Amino acid sequence: MQKQGSEQLEVWAPTSKQPSLRFLISIAAEQEMHLHQMDVKSAFLNAELDEDVYIQLPPELETGGDRQVYQLQKAVYGLKQAPRAWYNKLKDLLAGLGFKQSEADPAVYFQFMNGQLEIILTHVDDLLIAAADLNRVQWIKEQLKGLVDIKDMGPASYYLGMEISRKDGKILLTQHKYTRELLEKFSPMGLRGRDSPLEDKTQISRTAGVKLTEEKASKYRETVGALMYLQTGTRPDLAYAVGLLARFFQSPTELHMDLLTSVMRLQPTVAVSTMEAEYMAASAAAKEALWLRKLMCELQVSDKPVHIWGDNQSALCVLKDPISSARSKHIDTMHHFVRERIQMGQLTYQYISTADMVADILTKATKVAVFHKMRNQMGLVEWE
Repeated sequence: MQKQGSEQLEVWAPTSKQPSLRFLISIAAEQEMHLHQMDVKSAFLNAELDEDVYIQLPPELETGGDRQVYQLQKAVYGLKQAPRAWYNKLKDLLAGLGFKQSEADPAVYFQFMNGQLEIILTHVDDLLIAAADLNRVQWIKEQLKGLVDIKDMGPASYYLGMEISRKDGKILLTQHKYTRELLEKFSPMGLRGRDSPLEDKTQISRTAGVKLTEEKASKYRETVGALMYLQTGTRPDLAYAVGLLARFFQSPTELHMDLLTSVMRLQPTVAVSTMEAEYMAASAAAKEALWLRKLMCELQVSDKPVHIWGDNQSALCVLKDPISSARSKHIDTMHHFVRERIQMGQLTYQYISTADMVADILTKATKVAVFHKMRNQMGLVEWE
C-alpha cells in the first residue's frame, strides 16, 4: 500500500468535460472538420516521475536475503501520482507539436495552422483530433506515433461511451450501445416504456408502493447511478424524472422502480420565492455560459454575448434594474455577478414565454405533447 508523503503533493489530473466534447462536435460540424480518434497504449507507463518514489517488492518476488526498495523511474498503474505524471507528459508532447492548452478546459489543446483551427480533446489515454485539413490530421497522428505507443482508431465513431456518426453535414452523438446494455440489465425488474419520463403533475411519496427487497433496492441505486452518465451525455430530456426518484435511494419501492427513467442533479440551495429561484438559476446558467464563451473566444469561434432566456418577469427586472426590495435584498451577493456580466456585455438575459421555455422539461413533469415539443427544440432527434 502506498503511504502518503511529500511525494504525493500533486496527484490531480484534469479530464475533458462533457460540454467540451459537445462544443468540439458542434465546431467540427460547422467548420466541416475531420474527426479522428487515437488511444494511447498503457498510457501511464509512458510518464516519467518528477519525485522520488520507492517501492518494495512482495516477499515472494525477493531473490536475496534482506528486503530491498527500488526507485521508480516511470509511473506504474496503481501509483497515485500516475495520472498527474501522464497528464504532464501528454501536455509536453502536444506543446512540442505546437498545441496550446486551453485556459477554459485544461484537457483541450488547440492551435491555428494556416489560419485554420485544430483541436485535440484529451481524456486520459483517449484523444479526439479535429481539423479541416485531413493531411494535417494525418501529420498529427504520425507525429504522435513517433512519440508514444498509440493506436490509430481512424475516424471517430465511439468515444467515451458515445457513438459519433455523420449525416447530411450534421454530427450525431448517441449512446445506443450504452442504453441497450443498461436496459437489458434493468428490464428484468419491470421497466415499462412510456411517451415521457413522468406523467404531468405526477406526485410521488416516500412510502408509496411496496418496499423493494434489498437486492432490488441495490439494483435501483446502481441503475440511477448509471443513468446519470446517459443524462449528462446525450439525454438531457430525462433529467427531471430520475432526479426526483433519486431522492428515494434509502428505501425505494416498486412504484419508484416502475417510474425510474432518468436522473438529474439536485440544486444545492433552496429558494424562498419563484423570483429568487429564477434569479439563482440565471446565476448558475451564467457561470456555464461564461465558461463556454471563454472557450469560444480562445478558439476564435465567437466573442459575442451569450444569450440566456427566462420566463420570470420579476427576475428579469432585478437583473436589469439594480433596485432593492423586501423580495430581493436577501439574495446572496454571489448571485448578483450575472447582473454585472450583463452590464459588461458578456451576457444578455431576455424574456421568453413559458410556452416556449425549453428548460421546463428539465425541472418538471409536463404533458406528453409539451415534452416532445421541448425535446425537439433542444436538438434531440430520432436518427435513422
